Amino acid sequence: TKYAFPGIELLKVQKDFVPLVSKEEHERILQPFREKERELQKRHDELASKRKSLEDEKAKLDKKIKSAPETERAALTEQNQELYLQIEDVRKKVRTASEALEKHTKSTPAVPDAYAVQDGKPADARIQIKGDPDRKGDVAPRKFLDLLGGQRLNATNQSGRLELANWIADAKNPLTPRVIVNRVWHYHFGAGLVRTPSDFGTRGLPPSHPELLDHLALRFMDGGWSLKKLHREILLSRTYQMSSDDNEAALEADPDNTLLWRVNRLRLDAESLRDTLMFVSGTLDLTPMNEAHPFPPQNKWEFTQHHPFKDVYTSRHRSVYLMSKRLTALPYLQTFDGADPNANTSARDSSVTPLQALYFMNNEFVHEQAGKFAERIVKTKQDDRARLDWAFEMALGRPPSREERKRVEQFLAQPRVVKVNSKSDEATLAQWTSVARVLFRMNEFLYLD
Repeated sequence: TKYAFPGIELLKVQKDFVPLVSKEEHERILQPFREKERELQKRHDELASKRKSLEDEKAKLDKKIKSAPETERAALTEQNQELYLQIEDVRKKVRTASEALEKHTKSTPAVPDAYAVQDGKPADARIQIKGDPDRKGDVAPRKFLDLLGGQRLNATNQSGRLELANWIADAKNPLTPRVIVNRVWHYHFGAGLVRTPSDFGTRGLPPSHPELLDHLALRFMDGGWSLKKLHREILLSRTYQMSSDDNEAALEADPDNTLLWRVNRLRLDAESLRDTLMFVSGTLDLTPMNEAHPFPPQNKWEFTQHHPFKDVYTSRHRSVYLMSKRLTALPYLQTFDGADPNANTSARDSSVTPLQALYFMNNEFVHEQAGKFAERIVKTKQDDRARLDWAFEMALGRPPSREERKRVEQFLAQPRVVKVNSKSDEATLAQWTSVARVLFRMNEFLYLD
């Protein structure tokens, strides 16, 4: 595998990116630039070599002066001084050449590319006996697992990634549609028909409904591998539309709900929770995000291997468009069990922690969304009763109960401590902001029933 060069402290330049255009087009754009780069590199290397030769010569002369007779030292010292001046002059030229090379490298022509890995020089590896790289065993030819056919690679000059991808996506491969269907089912029901979504092998659990899994996989393939059709078929099913209420007899017979006698109660995942907060508050931008994140131009990048990229770009778009960094995950996503960007996360945790409650009580983002929601409540309806109905329907999808209405009306009727010279609508807005924060902290807002 060939990695992109991330830059070092003395040369903050990244290179060896993966081109997103044809090889011929890539070479045509970069050829003049590379010729100039080779000239500058040659000039830099020649000066660096000359500097080293002069420094070696001076080191020998220093040693010679120490052991030379008194009558010869004056002449040798003068020669040493001249050598020193030459070295300083060459050092300046090396520094200038290095700066010119860095400046030229930062002026790389704009080519569509990606900061990613690519195939290096693939070769068959030898087995390392007991994992010891110094104890070589037989050559292990690059091919598929014998259990899955054992086919050899057709192209010997490639790593095999492309052929593996083609094999996985092959319409005749019966494993792939089962895995895809199971993943989609998993995220709608909280558990897949195979409850080990990344392991369909002997160490994984068998499917609870093998005929259903095969049926959906066949329907998926017959539907042109359309995920939209698959979602529609699952969501319109009676199984998905069942209540999440418990049934004592069914709970005793099947406590894990393996037979799907009810729908599992699911907490919104981190991304859906953020989107819901912003949707209710009216701040979510539902338009497709067709522009890239505002990364600075490459010639202004200052991050290196030891000082990596850590910028954060806020967005009003859906969470699917948020930038994901492997080194530093967003604290919000960590708090609400977001996926680990360093690993394949086939099934997320669904924890309940004090940090999550404290987030909804104190976080500035939640307070901002509550304020925006309050503005919508106050502007949309004219009286408190209508406002309360609208707020509950927007946040929870139902009207308030008699007890909830009574408690909110008592809260709204309480005298409020307000700032001097504040307007009455500011006090009203503050009251409804408090109501909004309460609605956001209710289990009904966080969970799907």
